Amino acid sequence: MTTPKKPTSKKPATKRTTKKTASKSTAKKSPRRSSAKKGPSKKNAANKRSWKQKLWGITWKSALALFSVLLFVGIYLDSVVKQRFEGQLFDLPTVVYARILHLSPGDSLSLKELTNELDVLNYRKVRSPRYAGEYSASSTRVELIRRPFEFSDGPEADRHVMLHFDQSGLQRIQSLDQRGDLGYLRIEPKMLGMLERNTPEQRLFLRREQFPEVMVDALLATEDRNFYQHDGVSPVAILRAAVANAKAGRTVQGGSTLTQQLAKNIFLSSERTLWRKLREAYIAIILDYRYDKDQILEAYLNEVYLGQSGGEAIHGFGLASRLYFGQPIQELRIDQLALLVGMVKGPSYYNPIRFPDRAKQRRDLVLRLMMQQNTLTASEYDEAANRPLDIQDNPRIASRQPAYFQQLNIELREKVGPAFQSQNGLRVFTSLDPVSQHELENAISSRIPQLAKTAGKELEAAAIAVDRHSGEIRAMVGASALAMTALIGR
Repeated sequence: MTTPKKPTSKKPATKRTTKKTASKSTAKKSPRRSSAKKGPSKKNAANKRSWKQKLWGITWKSALALFSVLLFVGIYLDSVVKQRFEGQLFDLPTVVYARILHLSPGDSLSLKELTNELDVLNYRKVRSPRYAGEYSASSTRVELIRRPFEFSDGPEADRHVMLHFDQSGLQRIQSLDQRGDLGYLRIEPKMLGMLERNTPEQRLFLRREQFPEVMVDALLATEDRNFYQHDGVSPVAILRAAVANAKAGRTVQGGSTLTQQLAKNIFLSSERTLWRKLREAYIAIILDYRYDKDQILEAYLNEVYLGQSGGEAIHGFGLASRLYFGQPIQELRIDQLALLVGMVKGPSYYNPIRFPDRAKQRRDLVLRLMMQQNTLTASEYDEAANRPLDIQDNPRIASRQPAYFQQLNIELREKVGPAFQSQNGLRVFTSLDPVSQHELENAISSRIPQLAKTAGKELEAAAIAVDRHSGEIRAMVGASALAMTALIGR
């Protein structure tokens, strides 16, 4: 008899085998799916890290290169600024003066001769003198405030004096400052002009304290209100100018500080490029760091361009005052000072000789800005704005006589030789008498036309006046220096 097999022994084995197979299959497939997902993400992360590293490397290397360039340029510009500012900043002309008038009690000088001298020197005749450069006269007395002047032996301040005359001449020099009598008085000489130089620029250098404070206030109110606060460059002014220009659709306002303007005028050209503006700003920062504000302002006041006289560029307020008004800048009225300040923006555009109406509008704008800054009261503004421009009828720096200057050049070459340098700011005091010169010129100009009519042809004339005691030349008109040399037997 055969015993039947138990079927149950195979089924569990089949199930276990199936489970194990499925488990193995699942175990094998799972890693493949996992590796397919994680592989690209690791690569992307590595690429991102690589690009960040490259970008950082480029950035810090570029920054280092830029810093090196700025450092190198800064060192170079600093050396240029230091060399120029601590040497002779400007080429200054040799200024020629007439003789100095010495007055002492007992001189035979008449009251009329003295007032003629003062008129030639552009002193203003007033009822009661209050400022330097003013005088009043009666039949026996002249009250005078003598201008300050740096004579050959040193500077002298202004002096308020009363000069007493009788028929024989000067009898007494009374000091109204010290309430006593003076043994002598010197009247400053007339500036005759400047010797020729190999440069088209002309300027009279003045120290910072010689400029009127009200003029400096006007300049700062108009051109750079934050001059004493910024560090050479004013971001606020640049932003304000950018907004104003954007609104107008054209350039109507500049953002340059006075320090930037000075940097451009002395060290750079007038080209309008970004590189020039960057250098201008860099130099301005160096100037502000190295020098105090008054030093920078002094340089600007003597450097700023203010027009032309013939073929020569006029730089600085000191010389511009002589050109347009015939007087030292310390004696100008507030309206005259405002005119010069207004010309800074455009000396050709606001030229008072060619465009008087345009110049007056600009002058009045400066006066309004001064009133807004409380430099002027409303009544002072009205008085100044209602004045005419009052520039000279024939604007010129001085009454330069060509014949006399030729003779002067000959004597300088003979006595000084090649050591004479006309650009070193020398001052030459001569023997020429401005009153005698004026009278001789008038005599020649009135007499020659009469003689020409009689002769029936054009005539030329030359004349010379010599002091019979000293042999010094007092006046000279016309002819060449060689002819004059022969005439006086030199």
